[in-house]
Amino acid sequence: MKFRWPFLVGVLGSVFSFMLVNYYLASQQIKRLQLFNLLRIALIHVVAIILSMLLRSQNGALIRLASTSVIEVILLVCFGALLFKSSEKLTFNWAIAKRGFLLVYPIALYTVFSLVIFLSDRFCLERFGTRQDLAVYNLAWTLAGVIPFVSNSLHNIWMPQLLQEKSNAALLAKSKKMALKLIMGFSIVAVLIWSLTKFLLVFGVFRQEYNDVISVLPFVLGGVIFLSLFQLNFNYLVGISRFKVFMWVGVAVGLLSVIIAPFLVKKSGVMGASISMMAMNFSLLAGSLGFTIFYNFNRQINPNENRY
Repeated sequence: MKFRWPFLVGVLGSVFSFMLVNYYLASQQIKRLQLFNLLRIALIHVVAIILSMLLRSQNGALIRLASTSVIEVILLVCFGALLFKSSEKLTFNWAIAKRGFLLVYPIALYTVFSLVIFLSDRFCLERFGTRQDLAVYNLAWTLAGVIPFVSNSLHNIWMPQLLQEKSNAALLAKSKKMALKLIMGFSIVAVLIWSLTKFLLVFGVFRQEYNDVISVLPFVLGGVIFLSLFQLNFNYLVGISRFKVFMWVGVAVGLLSVIIAPFLVKKSGVMGASISMMAMNFSLLAGSLGFTIFYNFNRQINPNENRY
């Protein structure tokens, strides 16, 4: 009961924040979008940390959830007020709404299947593994979490710049350049995370029960790097309006995860879950990248085609 209202407020705030972010993307208000994202990240974490320190006797999870929900709503109200103030007249256009739905419904379907993809490893580990397996896997994800956090922030900032490009060649060139930077940067971060984890285990900061995290962590780190590269290619495909790719890739990988995850977890426990996660993220990347290569190869054969 204590979590119900903060959770509901947080969900509503997230939905409207997502709509506001997409408005900034569509209108190419890059600086305001960057300011909104940076304030949201900074304030949520700062307020949660301060309140957790001041209210140590209270439920920590409830404090973090309430802090996130309140900050989300406050920022939404402030930036929403700026939006209404800067707009002379806001109207709802049914024709644009219908066209928008036809464009993005494949992404909505992909989102449904992505729940299967991203939760299959944990679900199977909870059902077929042990609590120790789950604890090790959660620790590995916590340690690797810095990469998805940085990746999401970079993609939120990078996406508006991609959408400004008017030619496929420039869009592809920027995406390739960004991909190389992500691979190099996140590979270095992954090595540092693994080395730090090894150090913490050797000096007893982590208990010996978590020794298996050393062998699991490389697969989790590899998986989140593959996912970051998939997000970059996701942005490229959005830029060229190839939305249906996500739907078909999501369906194929979702069905594959239903088969692979239970088999690997039953056979290898937490190691199987980490391998399954990495394999599914690699499959997402490979499927979307395969289309990107095919699309650009076809454009070379038919150079007179338009951008999309």
